[in-house]
Amino acid sequence: YEPKGQPVLRIPNIDSGRINIEDLKYGPLSACEADDLRLQLGDILMVRSNGSLSLVGRPALVEAHAVGFCYAGYLVRVRTSVVHLDARYLLLALNTAHVRDQVEIPIRTTVGLKNVNATELSRLMIPLPPLAEQHRIVAKVEELMALCDRLEAQLTITQTESRRHLKAVLHQALSQTT
Repeated sequence: YEPKGQPVLRIPNIDSGRINIEDLKYGPLSACEADDLRLQLGDILMVRSNGSLSLVGRPALVEAHAVGFCYAGYLVRVRTSVVHLDARYLLLALNTAHVRDQVEIPIRTTVGLKNVNATELSRLMIPLPPLAEQHRIVAKVEELMALCDRLEAQLTITQTESRRHLKAVLHQALSQTT
């Protein structure tokens, strides 16, 4: 955990489609190794190997805060052509049931670890609409996710208010019976 060497992202840094850099480790990589493993904006990291089937193939988008970091061997980097593919669209596609089924079917298990390799990942059949349509899909999903977040926040407020009202009613009812 000492910040000596290159920051290296590991499986615990893959968190709900995003890169979480709170728990970083550092590795003594040579300049050549670091250059080969260095992440760019829009790269996607996928879990290649894990004991949990649900984690294998899980993706995360490399955003500005993780640019320049390196990645560990249990991860695979996917680098796309921005001319043909919006990385945010790919991230959404990789999380669909259709693609998850394709990831999980070829998984092999060795010594308790479930593995999928880059060749198998490269064979995934992913619907690829024109770039403008990919952007539209991403924007619509982001809009709907923001709506879900607002609804969830409102639900939490409503539940808190309901509990408060229930306590008040119970307190009132119990104080009248004594």
